[in-house]
Amino acid sequence: MYQSTGTDATEDWDYIYDSIGVPLTINSTTIDGTLKVAEVDDISGDPTLKPDQYAYKTYSVEKYGKGIGLIYREFYLLEYQPQYTISPGYTGFGVKMSMIDHN
Repeated sequence: MYQSTGTDATEDWDYIYDSIGVPLTINSTTIDGTLKVAEVDDISGDPTLKPDQYAYKTYSVEKYGKGIGLIYREFYLLEYQPQYTISPGYTGFGVKMSMIDHN
């Protein structure tokens, strides 16, 4: 997983601005100009192919609407411990947020 010399692993992420000015529909509301910020997409291993090996996924993206601000956020921090550990399986969390309305 991301190893950081500081206390916050997000300092090692590469923030990439993508999809600038692209229309986006969220919950049946279309926002004419949006900006996507790809923050991290780091995957190692695949437990479906190799269940005896450690695996992880770190993913984060945010989308902003012109004149609105943050309209969408998705963040996952998942880790898979192999079957030979004390408690095999996935650990971690994920959060997905989206705008439901705006003024």
